[in-house]
Amino acid sequence: MRDLADELVAAGGCPLSYIREAFREAAGQEKKSKKSVRYVRAILLDWLGVERIRAP
Repeated sequence: MRDLADELVAAGGCPLSYIREAFREAAGQEKKSKKSVRYVRAILLDWLGVERIRAP
């Protein structure tokens, strides 16, 4: 969570409503793996327009 907070600050901040909605979206996923902080991170960074570095 701390790393996620650092990334969001580096991206210029994030409205609390975005964070709440991202967790709601993640909680609504049927696959258990999608309920992780990693999934929430991906949602938030996409919404903020931050390009994610993906592993090959």
